[in-house]
Amino acid sequence: MAEETFLDVHLGGKVKGPLGQLHVSSSGFAWKSSSGKRVNVLRSELKSARWVNIGATGRLILLLKTGSVVTFDGLKNFDVLSKYFAEQFDMELEKEELSFKGWNWGNVAVEDKTLSFITNGKSTFEIPLGDIAQATADPKKSEVTVQFPQDEGSDTSQSLVEMRFFVPPSTTEGENSEGVTIKSAEDFQRMLLRHAEIMQPTGQGIATLSQIQLLVPRGRYDFELFPTFMKVRGKNKEYRVLYSSVTRLTHLEIPNGREHQIIISLDPPIRQGLTPYPHLVLKIANEQKFSVKFDMTEEELAEKYENLETEMEGEYEVLLIVLKVVTGKKVTKKGNFQSYRSANAVACSLRANEGWLFPLERSFFFTFKPPLFISFDNISKVEFARVSPNATGGQNRTFDLIVIEKAQTEQTYAFTSIAREEYHNLYQFLSGKKLKITGTLPEEEVSREKQRQRNQELEMLDDEDEEEDEDFVAGSDDDEEFGEDEDEDEDADADVGGGDDDDEEEEEEEEEEEEEEEAAKPPKKRSRPSEKDAGPPKKRSKKKQSSDEEDDDE
Repeated sequence: MAEETFLDVHLGGKVKGPLGQLHVSSSGFAWKSSSGKRVNVLRSELKSARWVNIGATGRLILLLKTGSVVTFDGLKNFDVLSKYFAEQFDMELEKEELSFKGWNWGNVAVEDKTLSFITNGKSTFEIPLGDIAQATADPKKSEVTVQFPQDEGSDTSQSLVEMRFFVPPSTTEGENSEGVTIKSAEDFQRMLLRHAEIMQPTGQGIATLSQIQLLVPRGRYDFELFPTFMKVRGKNKEYRVLYSSVTRLTHLEIPNGREHQIIISLDPPIRQGLTPYPHLVLKIANEQKFSVKFDMTEEELAEKYENLETEMEGEYEVLLIVLKVVTGKKVTKKGNFQSYRSANAVACSLRANEGWLFPLERSFFFTFKPPLFISFDNISKVEFARVSPNATGGQNRTFDLIVIEKAQTEQTYAFTSIAREEYHNLYQFLSGKKLKITGTLPEEEVSREKQRQRNQELEMLDDEDEEEDEDFVAGSDDDEEFGEDEDEDEDADADVGGGDDDDEEEEEEEEEEEEEEEAAKPPKKRSRPSEKDAGPPKKRSKKKQSSDEEDDDE
């Protein structure tokens, strides 16, 4: 055969990888996916080829002279391909058998930039080292975690993202093709890093930012800067971030007035297990100081990086400038939006997490858990929910903002518990961005809402004035005069209290004279006083009662 085309062929050797067509000719191999991705292997680049049966289909493994490996899955014609290799390429298509014992322990070997897991003398599976995105060792658990990047152009949401190898300490087994003995998890990690060139640092570190607090992923990390990437090293985790994977830098000033946040957006994201992190959220407290020293001369620094100095010190601006220059990305800052309380964000909740929603000039950004970026270009419509009067005729204190994206899945994000006072400002801002808005209040209700807000502002001002007036009266000179009057009254009471004995003697003499006169007169019938003229009942003194008893005895 001169040419042949094979349908339903997967690229990459991963289960359900990108699907396409493989075209074989005397000049080489050409594979094309439905999304337009192409992979070409010329005959002159081919070093060797192997065939592995996987279930009902087979895998074609092509080893290139450069050391790279290209695999195609889903082929069914070994005899046809074997004959074609012999006739057109003058090469034998080797058939390899796999171990199907199901053992999960064995040896590892590295050959032709491929990691093989060998049990019972046969290969169980192989991993192209070029597919490894990260390898970390955990000495306490004697484990090495190998992470893989997300498949680009994959037609499925499922993909292999992580494998973990347990390395028993002090073992004498596990020699690779170079005869290097693996005795610990660190030895296995170093072997992977040495052969997987994608993980090897290119160039020397130019600077280090120490003890940067991250909210996502949580912890304190050191940022070691290299010419083409940066290492984010924590206590137990280490990430490698390519500058080419940084899509944007965002600076947000949190309305609480105590901190700033710098968000580094990544595509593809870094991963920790099955958890992707498309945004790194850096937390910087107000007046926090940073110092950066570049391991470069002034001439080298001026040639490669503008606006940087060999030694820099300052607040968050220093960190922002360094990240902006080394990544080559612009910084997105706050927009023109002003909330009811003159802030550049509104407090709300996303699912069960409270945070801040920042309406920027071309996007929304919610921080901090989970950090979420929504471009206005990807929004189908925005809906205001729970803004109308409730069933009882009263007004809800909060409302919800629902954002629906244009994607086929129509992903929906509901930002809940937004203060009702923020409705007018949000509506005016989003209207100016020419977004489709639904669920708004009628014009009459909007005017009433504006009037209600004005009345609240006036009431707040009146309350403040009253409080100031009360504070002024309480601290005025009248208090001092009032205090002096009290002192004078106390002095007067003290003077009066000194002559109480004389007054009591005079009152007793007058009472005795009145009693003698009344006893000499004949008794008279007393008229009962009216309730109008009657005053409050008076308590008779003890001496008066005793004198009355003496009169009765007489």
